[in-house]
Amino acid sequence: MIATAPALTEQGKSLLMRAIGGEQITFTRFKVGSGSLGGQSADALTDLITPVLAFSITDMDDSQEGLLALTGEFDNEEVEADFTWRELGIFAKGEDNIEVLYAYSNDGENASIVR
Repeated sequence: MIATAPALTEQGKSLLMRAIGGEQITFTRFKVGSGSLGGQSADALTDLITPVLAFSITDMDDSQEGLLALTGEFDNEEVEADFTWRELGIFAKGEDNIEVLYAYSNDGENASIVR
């Protein structure tokens, strides 16, 4: 599980601005991965560094004002080999139907192993 809160990417910020302007955005999926940032900026990422698997968003809760909680789950049976879960990506698309990496998180050396 990722402990670091995801931050908007540059593409995510652009999509958010479009939503503020009235465009509908749709959150599409999560991806998890094992990549290390290695000093690069997460803002410019367009995908995870080392994606391992993707899974659906199963619930969205906007009951707390100003917040949107996204829920998804995967079963470790989907994991073909143990990996260090460092990365979490949240993907979304606008009315143009182009999916982007909306938000990204990397736990670095505080990551855990998925078996």
